[in-house]
Amino acid sequence: MAVGVVRWFGLLLLACVCGWAAGFSAGVDAATPTVECQTLSPTSPYSAPSAVRACFTAIAFDKTKAQSTIDTLKSLMEFYSFLEANKASGAPYNVQHDTIAELDALMSNDYQSDYQFHRDLYQTFSQLGHGHTGYSL
Repeated sequence: MAVGVVRWFGLLLLACVCGWAAGFSAGVDAATPTVECQTLSPTSPYSAPSAVRACFTAIAFDKTKAQSTIDTLKSLMEFYSFLEANKASGAPYNVQHDTIAELDALMSNDYQSDYQFHRDLYQTFSQLGHGHTGYSL
């Protein structure tokens, strides 16, 4: 039963991220990419990592979309079986991570780019050390 819930949570998290990305891309004018993104090759699947990072960091942070993302992730975390256990798991795991409080704390950061926000979300979920709770950009 718990394995099914955890797998279901992983799928919901993926759906959340994909839905957010679709909503975000719908609001971006693809005809006029930022200067940093214009250096990426439209015909090659490969670009220099520094060019990709410059493009990612050129996307402005939108506090409204970020709050919506946080709210969605928090609602999904209600289905995570180990939410309370991760606050103070004890030996042998010694996980002390309050995911909900950390998600709330992210909104008080002064992000300069959307990439910084998503990097912090990635780190928040990585600290759980659980294969079914990953977050990626």
